Amino acid sequence: AADIAAALVRLADMVAVTGTLHVAGPRAVSRATLAQAFAEYLGGSGAGARVPTGSLADSGLDRPGHLVLDTSRAAGLGIACRDLAVTLVR
Repeated sequence: AADIAAALVRLADMVAVTGTLHVAGPRAVSRATLAQAFAEYLGGSGAGARVPTGSLADSGLDRPGHLVLDTSRAAGLGIACRDLAVTLVR
């Protein structure tokens, strides 16, 4: 949240920037990896291993299986977020 807030503050001074801008960490992570990282952060060591995972087909949901944000435009403006492994550390 701190990285996104900093990006918004920085963008507030960039009135010429319009359109879609993806601001995210430098490394793509899966939904399962993100959920496991949050579980570790909130529930302590080993909590991530208890997060149930499965395939997209098993979920019955109709959504893309691989979705990655393109952060190159933000990076070109000097806006970047830290890696997930750095931000979710107590």
